[in-house]
Amino acid sequence: MEYVSYSRKASAAVGQWIVAGFGTLWMIAWCLQQHGIDLAVLSLIVLAGTAISLAAWSQWRAGRGHPDTQVEAAMHKARGRAFLWINLAQWLALFAQGPCLAWLGHANWSQAAVMLIVGLHFLPLARVFKTRQHYLTGTALIAVALAYPWLGQGQPAYPAGCFATGAILWLSALLTFYRIGAGTGWPSSRTEALLG
Repeated sequence: MEYVSYSRKASAAVGQWIVAGFGTLWMIAWCLQQHGIDLAVLSLIVLAGTAISLAAWSQWRAGRGHPDTQVEAAMHKARGRAFLWINLAQWLALFAQGPCLAWLGHANWSQAAVMLIVGLHFLPLARVFKTRQHYLTGTALIAVALAYPWLGQGQPAYPAGCFATGAILWLSALLTFYRIGAGTGWPSSRTEALLG
């Protein structure tokens, strides 16, 4: 039977980097809706997003040369294919939601639809990669999307929705450091059990 070795830390760092980048974009959207072009707030957002991304890059560099996990080659390929299909379905849904909502006369709810789609895509990823943290992230994003009409009092451009989405994604990226250890002796068995 053929096996593939890889580094959990390096693999998780790639996901961290992507999640941190999208979290930064949601925070920028919040700032533009809430404050307009406020250079101080935008700079702070970009600085925070860059810090998380650089930490993920550092983690990727530290982990890439030290494989710590072995899986069957067939399972590794199946996970890769599942990841591609899940993300393809997510992007198709993201592109389709705009015209569909416009056709239904609700084009102004596109932001909430995007939040919902992104949240939903984390659920099959959690199953594929056996990561409870993705369930938590996806569920939190879905909750924000479903609560959006009430939180925004019927306003489709509710800035706090963008803030909540960005914060959830950033928090997910930061929790990954604890989930995989980040070389600090973490996680505790309790943290590992929760985010695992």
